[in-house]
Amino acid sequence: MPPGRAKYRKEWTTTYDSLTKNLDTMIENKAGSFTANDKSAMNSWRAASEFYGQEFKSIMDRADTKAATVSAPAPVIDVVVAKPAKGAPAAVAVVGKRPTPPSTHPRAHRPDS
Repeated sequence: MPPGRAKYRKEWTTTYDSLTKNLDTMIENKAGSFTANDKSAMNSWRAASEFYGQEFKSIMDRADTKAATVSAPAPVIDVVVAKPAKGAPAAVAVVGKRPTPPSTHPRAHRPDS
């Protein structure tokens, strides 16, 4: 993962965790500072926040996967060249090749796509 993305993810996660903790404390309403309508609105905010957090994590995970795929080393192909017999054409044999890894695209293996 690029250092800038790692730093951003860490800052975002710290802020998100703090917001979540504050919302949970407000929803508990131990001091009785909020009405039932307030708590209902805060529960909606909490649900929206949870969705937002899951989507952010999903986007970051896909970006990390894509970056890892793009930066993967090129496949190595071993080639053997045999010295031809006098008057015969040269022969080239591909001895081994690293297999191409399966696709990491999130929809690549879904039967419904």
